[in-house]
Amino acid sequence: MLRIQKKAISKKRISLILVDLLIFLLSFGMAAVIRFGPAGAPRYLLERWFSFLFITPIFLIVFYIFDFYNIKKDYRRLREPLGVAAVTIISVLISIFLSYLLFYGNLSFTLGRGVLTLFALLVFVGVLGWRWIYSLLGVKGVFSKKVILVASRGQMEKLQPLLQAINADMDLEWGGLIGLEPEATSPPPPGLLSLGTTEQLMEIVHREHPDILVIALPTEGFKPLIRDLIWCHQRGIEIRDVITFSEEYFKKISLEFIDDLWFLISYINIPKVHVHRIKRLMDIALSLLALILTLPLSLLIAALIKLESKGSLFFIQERIGQEGKPFRLIKFRSMVQDAEERTGPIWAAIDDPRITRVGRFLRRWRLDEIPQLWNVLRGEMSLVGPRPERLEFLNELKAKVPYFMERLSVKPGITGWAQVESEYASSVEESQQKLEFDLYYIKNVSFLLDIFILLRTLKVILLAKGR
Repeated sequence: MLRIQKKAISKKRISLILVDLLIFLLSFGMAAVIRFGPAGAPRYLLERWFSFLFITPIFLIVFYIFDFYNIKKDYRRLREPLGVAAVTIISVLISIFLSYLLFYGNLSFTLGRGVLTLFALLVFVGVLGWRWIYSLLGVKGVFSKKVILVASRGQMEKLQPLLQAINADMDLEWGGLIGLEPEATSPPPPGLLSLGTTEQLMEIVHREHPDILVIALPTEGFKPLIRDLIWCHQRGIEIRDVITFSEEYFKKISLEFIDDLWFLISYINIPKVHVHRIKRLMDIALSLLALILTLPLSLLIAALIKLESKGSLFFIQERIGQEGKPFRLIKFRSMVQDAEERTGPIWAAIDDPRITRVGRFLRRWRLDEIPQLWNVLRGEMSLVGPRPERLEFLNELKAKVPYFMERLSVKPGITGWAQVESEYASSVEESQQKLEFDLYYIKNVSFLLDIFILLRTLKVILLAKGR
């Protein structure tokens, strides 16, 4: 796996991006040759190379927002050509608009209608063909890695979520279990492929040719295997403990396998003060810019809220911030006034009858959260971080979910890794799942990870996936 700081980046996603860049470059050159001929194309390309560099990131961002860098997606579906065409047209229109906006219509900074049209057609054909080949290779298992689990059969109940995740992941192929105990002593659960015991590790590796060995053993079971595991590592097999495997491949920290010692070691390696200073500067700059850009929209939202229902414009509620400090969170009101007078504090729900029609629209597009930018400016929140909880829910979750209070070691965020990776939590169990993503973020916090989450959030907003 390639890495940016501590965040693993899929080679499959890198391959999608790199081949797309090659397609853009070849399409640019071929469009110039078709339009101006072999003799005139070199001069045109030299004159307009800056324009190509300007529109390339626009195409990449738009393709990302509309889910064309989703490595788990099957791009052979019948609707995909329409999707590629739509995204290509949107990219072209945005490129034209920004070119005229930033360069005042200066023709030397634009590709020209003929070349741009040819470029778009060639990109459409190239990207569609490449996505089809990519999906075909994925189905044939070219990208997948074979995983064998080395574990005590007594841990199978704890390992069930991990096994389900491996089975559902197109990047991974389940190879089976190497148990600590003989089958006669401890038979495997029904449906679980047993390959043998740890005493047969080398024989099984030679026979099965795994790409990854995931170790979920106690210390006394791990020690006798060290020499064999070193041999496997030297021959290109990835050796991962269950926590590291879950972190790298599923981008979360599995609560079933961590303890106080893990927190001590992990927190020693958490980025220092300078990372959080950069994060604060980014919070101030982006929240100010967003407040200015959304001012006309905020005025329209305010008018719609007032027209539909009586009551206050804003919903202000006490939440718990970093280190347990309370603060007053601000949102546009999306429910009827005094919604909790009858029900009291309850979990979020998709079909909550207290939500107004305007409120449902605001939530769908995440527009009710615009006023939280003031919380960010005041330093109570960050743009990116764990979702801030209410004291009533925090006390319940603290008692039922281990390590839940570790979320308070960083500022809460308008968006976050847990928010873009999973839905709103509406139960204690779902809150525990979200905590696993929050712990991953806290351990791996970085400037680049924040930018990635903000882009994911933009995709959620534009595709109206909020609620």
